[in-house]
Amino acid sequence: MTKKIENGRQESAIILQSGLSLDELTKELGPFMESVTQQLESDDPAMKESAEMFARESVGTMLTKNADTLAVRDRIAELYFAYLALAKRIREGVQQAETMARRQERVAEIIRSNIEAWMLTSWDAKKITGNYREFRISKNPDRVTILNEEEIPAEFFDEVPASKVLNKTRLAEALKANIAKRNTASATLSQEEIAKVFKETEIAGAILETNRTRLDIK
Repeated sequence: MTKKIENGRQESAIILQSGLSLDELTKELGPFMESVTQQLESDDPAMKESAEMFARESVGTMLTKNADTLAVRDRIAELYFAYLALAKRIREGVQQAETMARRQERVAEIIRSNIEAWMLTSWDAKKITGNYREFRISKNPDRVTILNEEEIPAEFFDEVPASKVLNKTRLAEALKANIAKRNTASATLSQEEIAKVFKETEIAGAILETNRTRLDIK
């Protein structure tokens, strides 16, 4: 299956290892994908929560209680990768479109600059008209050109206060070190001493999230 795109090339459909297209696999897993769409698009918290519950139960059934469990597992993983591939393709298309748009803008600018150069050097008038268009030489606002900034007197510079940038790496290291101190205190000190250590090692406004997990699909 192919799809025509604007510049005349043929863009092939995303075909999965199962031999199905993304559209075909999406339809095959219809109820589950409908719940995914509801999670994505619904503004109703109750409906979104219901869709999440249905999706979890549906995934559990497909992954463990299906007659062809191994094949279904592969297809769910393929669906995940297919949507990532589709997102990548869309981004590449946007980048190509932006490159083409910049080229067309450059063409237009070259046309304009050629006409301007001719009018400034070869024509005695500042305005030329057609039936409904016109070419007019207008004066641009004055512009300062900096030749050497180091030579400009100090009176023309404004003092800009230094900005603060949060160093999350240093913050994370401090939080980890404080957790280690707390763990040591919990194993060796009295309750009163532990409370004191916990208070001394607290960093306001931030915590370190530990035991975080994620699902990797391969």
